[in-house]
Amino acid sequence: MASRYRGGHIARDLLRLVVDDARKQDKRIIPTCSYALAQFKRHAEYGDVWQK
Repeated sequence: MASRYRGGHIARDLLRLVVDDARKQDKRIIPTCSYALAQFKRHAEYGDVWQK
């Protein structure tokens, strides 16, 4: 069942929503999910909300 969502960019879109919301609320994110952490490391544009 999960394989039908693979490649559908659901995780990417959800991460972008969370990051946008954090920016609006002037909050920082400590990524505990392995996917989110990998994206934070790959994309410098998340640096403003990343609590390292």
